[in-house]
Amino acid sequence: MPSIQLPVHSYNEPSSAPSRLVNVYAEQAIAGKQPVRLLGAPGIVPWCSLGGGGRGLYVMRGILYAVSGTTLYKIDDTGSQTPLGTLPGSGRLMFAGNGTEIMFSNRYLFSNGTVSQITDPDLPAISAVDMVDNYFIYSVDGSSQWGCSDLYSGATYDALDFASTDLVADDLVTLIADHRQALLFGQESIEAWWNSAAAGSGFPFERVAGAFIELGALARHGVCKQDNSVWFLASDKTIRVIRGQTAVRVSQHGVEKAIARYARVDDCEAYSYTWGGHLFVAFNFPSAGATWVYDCTVNEWHERATYGATALDIRDSVSCYGRVFVQQTSTGAVGYLSNETHTEFGGTLRREWTYPQVYETNRQVTHSQLEIVCRTGDAPLNQIAHINLEISDDGGNTWLLLPSRELGRTGQYEHVVRWNRLGQARDRVYRASIDDANVPVLITDTVLRAE
Repeated sequence: MPSIQLPVHSYNEPSSAPSRLVNVYAEQAIAGKQPVRLLGAPGIVPWCSLGGGGRGLYVMRGILYAVSGTTLYKIDDTGSQTPLGTLPGSGRLMFAGNGTEIMFSNRYLFSNGTVSQITDPDLPAISAVDMVDNYFIYSVDGSSQWGCSDLYSGATYDALDFASTDLVADDLVTLIADHRQALLFGQESIEAWWNSAAAGSGFPFERVAGAFIELGALARHGVCKQDNSVWFLASDKTIRVIRGQTAVRVSQHGVEKAIARYARVDDCEAYSYTWGGHLFVAFNFPSAGATWVYDCTVNEWHERATYGATALDIRDSVSCYGRVFVQQTSTGAVGYLSNETHTEFGGTLRREWTYPQVYETNRQVTHSQLEIVCRTGDAPLNQIAHINLEISDDGGNTWLLLPSRELGRTGQYEHVVRWNRLGQARDRVYRASIDDANVPVLITDTVLRAE
C-alpha cells in the first residue's frame, strides 16, 4: 500500500497542481515514516467586543491599543477596554509610537491621554507613518517626498525637515522602519535612509550608500516585518523579503498566478505572527477575497479563510500580555490564538487539505481503499466528530462528496479512518476537511491501496 504524499503547500492550480492547505500548515514530523505532518491552524478565542470595523492593533509599553470604527481603545490584560478618543475615517490605519505618543496615518495623535488632530501646517497630507530614533517619519501622499517630526514630538514639524527619493522618478507608496533605518518604497524603487545627524542640525537623515533596490511596492499596507526582515508585495506582483541590499523572491508560481488574476492588489494588507515555533507572514487581499500565508520556518505557503468566505476575516496581529492577539476586520472584535480552541470567534473553523494528483501515465487506476492516518478520539463528550472526503476525477475542477467518517468517539485513540471501493480514475484528486468544533487536526500519513 503506497502512501499518498501529504500536501506541504498551497499551489491551487486545477488540472496541473491542485494541492492546497486551507487553515492547515505543514511542519517537519517529530517521528514516524513520513517527513512531514499537517497541523490545523490555531483557533481564535474572543477577548473583547468593540463597535465598528477593525482598523488595527498596536502595542506600546506593554499596553494593547485597538482602533475599531472611529474609536481608539486601550485594552488591559483582562480584556476590559477603555475608549480614549475619536479617530475619523475608515479602513486600516498605520501606527507609530515613541513611548509616550502614538501617531496615526490619518494625521491624528494620542498624547497626554487624549486624541487630537495634528494641526501643525508644516505636516502635509501623509500616506504612511513609522518611528526611527524617536522621530516620527512619514511619506507625503502622491509624491516622492518624505519627512520627520521634531525629536520626541508627534505634534511639531519643521518645513525644512523633508527630503525626496529622487534616484528614480516615482512616487512613494509606503515606508517602514527597520534596524534604525527608514525604508522608502516607491512605485519602482526602494531607498534606505539613516539618522546620521549630519552637522548636528537640519534634516537628520541621509541616504545609506549603496542601499538601492530596483523594485517597488504595490500596496500601502502590503509591507510588514518578521524574522528580523521586511516582507512586501513587490511591483512585479511577487512576494519578496529584503536580505541585505536584495529583494529576494519567496512566492512560488501558484501564489503569483493567483495574484496576477486579482483585479485589485493595491489594497493588500500584510501582517505577521509567530505560533508554535512557526514564523508566519500573512498577505490578505480584501477585494480579491484571498489570504496567503508564508511560513518562514518551512519556507512553504498555505491559505487562510473564514468559514463561508474565501479570505480570513482578520486585519492585524500583535503580541501582548503573553498572547498573540488578532483583530476581526468586519466587527473590530479582538481575540487571541489558542491551540485549545478550534473555532474562530465562536464560529466554525474549517481545516481543509487537497492532495497531489494520483496519476499513472494516463492509465486507469483502481482505488480500492484510502486510509487517512490522523489524531482520533478527541471528540467532545457525547458528541461525534467527523472527517469529510471529496474526490475529483478531472484534476480538481469538479468534486464529488463521499460519506463522512467518524474521527473516533471520546477516548477512541486507535480509531482508523478509512474509505473503501473508490472506483477507477486516470487523474484522481482527493480533498479532505474537518469542520467540527473542538476537534484538533493532526494528519501524519495517508495510505492508498490501488492497482
